Amino acid sequence: MLYPNRNDEMCLKMTRVESDEKSVETNILEPVMNAVKNRYEHILKDFYPSWGSVGFTERNLTHNFCAQYEALSDNEDLVVWQEAPVKYTKEHVDSLIIDEGTAFMIEAKRIMTKSEVDSIKADVERMEKIANTSEEKLKGIKNVKHLYIVVVADFWRTGKTEKEQYLIDFKREMIENGLTLLDEKTVRQNQSCEEYNLLCAFKKVR
Repeated sequence: MLYPNRNDEMCLKMTRVESDEKSVETNILEPVMNAVKNRYEHILKDFYPSWGSVGFTERNLTHNFCAQYEALSDNEDLVVWQEAPVKYTKEHVDSLIIDEGTAFMIEAKRIMTKSEVDSIKADVERMEKIANTSEEKLKGIKNVKHLYIVVVADFWRTGKTEKEQYLIDFKREMIENGLTLLDEKTVRQNQSCEEYNLLCAFKKVR
């Protein structure tokens, strides 16, 4: 699980990733989220994928996260799969990455409404339940040594107190559920001067 030596704005370093959470945060998730931020900036500079709203679908979060992870990895055997099915249920994991004995179960969230924030705790509990039975219910996980839950979210900072409270509640839910939060990534401002922010939180399950 090596990342290439590049001297561009992403500030990536060649690093052999270890299994501890701090190493995963510094050497995997931070570079990937920086790359996702840069990717969104390039996309939104020429293409604004919404009509009359600031809503982007959750699928774009997981797609861009996985795409940038794959772009930064030198592992030819890397597994990236969208909507990985969970055996014996109708559930799925939004995205699954398996990389040299380490797997990441990725969930996307939009922080737009109170109901979306209220659903976060249940989503994390569902992810943990799947993770704790993953050897039986997720293909490709049986021989994985380390397993992480990753939540990728976006948030439009409008300056409205109610919206800011949603962000505060999201962060509180992450912390109370034992997830580590990375620094926010501010992508751009739209014509209404609303900031688009990307967030990432993670937790080691094993």
